[in-house]
Amino acid sequence: MKLKSATLILLPTVLFVLIVACGDSNQLQPTEIPTATAEYTPTLIPIVPSTPTPPPWGLLTSLPVKASDVLAAGALLDKSINQSDENRSFRGFGMPKSGNPESVSPQWEFAVPPGAPALAPVTGYVVEVHTLWSDDLSVWLSADGKESRVWEVEHVIDVLVEVGDFVETGQPIATASVFGGREIALVELELFQGGRPPTHYCPLLYLDEDASHIINTELADIRKENFDRLTGRGISIPANDLDGQSC
Repeated sequence: MKLKSATLILLPTVLFVLIVACGDSNQLQPTEIPTATAEYTPTLIPIVPSTPTPPPWGLLTSLPVKASDVLAAGALLDKSINQSDENRSFRGFGMPKSGNPESVSPQWEFAVPPGAPALAPVTGYVVEVHTLWSDDLSVWLSADGKESRVWEVEHVIDVLVEVGDFVETGQPIATASVFGGREIALVELELFQGGRPPTHYCPLLYLDEDASHIINTELADIRKENFDRLTGRGISIPANDLDGQSC
């Protein structure tokens, strides 16, 4: 989804405008970013407990792709000549975009090998299937089948579901798309509420408690692969890099 601006929700009671950098501007100076160390020590993402009554749009219970596919994409990215963003296979919610630090990611982005399956991140209903600017598709999902807020699995082809279908978490719903001159497929996951501009929420704010350990472990493995691979190629990135994961 191509956005000029959007509202980014980092915590339930705090709003940040997408074009405004968060926090003290002094913290954004390159000289104050810690450089990579020889040893990677994972930083755990705080577990957000599920609410007694799940929200109508549902709780996150799966990544939109297999973690093993994201890990496998790293070696393919290193061989690619048309990739950017330091050959990362994961970009977190709130991470500044390469070359434009004032523009941050309103979703998760996962690089995967071409042909990899895209998965339902929640159990619920297919609300919409949309055609994107990139001539591929996005699938909107919600636990209650309504559009108050939706989980969007973006940049897919060969969609296996239709509007109104019931899907279970982890179920293959499409195939990851290769678009925009890429050689590697990219799948994005976002939780948003419509509007002009739409409001985006960090996926981890609505993480199912029972699934939290698996999802956090998968994200930690993906970040570690990025850290080890990129620093091994002499690319200096912040130690314990969360890829801008802001919640």
